[in-house]
Amino acid sequence: MALHLKSTGIDFQDFGHYTEADTELLDDYEEGDYEPTFSCSGTGGNYGMAQKDGSYVKIGRSITFNMKLQAAGDASGGTGDAVINSFPFTIANDGAQIGGGVGFCGNWTTQEANGWRANPNTVQLILTYNNHSSGYWYDIPASRLGNNSYIQMSGAYKST
Repeated sequence: MALHLKSTGIDFQDFGHYTEADTELLDDYEEGDYEPTFSCSGTGGNYGMAQKDGSYVKIGRSITFNMKLQAAGDASGGTGDAVINSFPFTIANDGAQIGGGVGFCGNWTTQEANGWRANPNTVQLILTYNNHSSGYWYDIPASRLGNNSYIQMSGAYKST
C-alpha cells in the first residue's frame, strides 16, 4: 500500500474501505495564529488585553487550539457570562456538547474558570466552573473577571 500525493491533497485510498473518490483525500490542512479576547455574553465590559496569544491547527473541520490570555488591569462591568471571543473558525452546531478543561487561570474575583463549553454558530467559548458541593457545571458571570485575570488552555472543536 502507498500514499498518493496529488495536487489536490494526500490520497489514502489504499488504506480505506470507501468506494467514493474523495472520501480518502486529505485536502484541508492549515496552521495559524489568532488573538483571543475576553468578553461577555451581555453588554458593557472593560476588556483591555495585556496578552492574547493563540495558535491552531485545522484538519478538515477539526480545530485544535492553544491560547494564553490576560486582561490589562480591571476587566469588569460586563453583564452575562464570561466568554472568550475571536476563535479562528465558527463552531459547528451539530448537536454535540463540546467542552473542555482549563490548564491555568488566576486573578478572578471569586470563582475561577476550570472549564469551557462551545457556543455553537459563533467564534466564542463560554467559561464554566464546577460547583463541587452540587456536582453541577455553571457558566461564570462576567462580573467575576478581575484585575489582570488570566487563563491558559487547549482544546478542540468542530468548525462549520
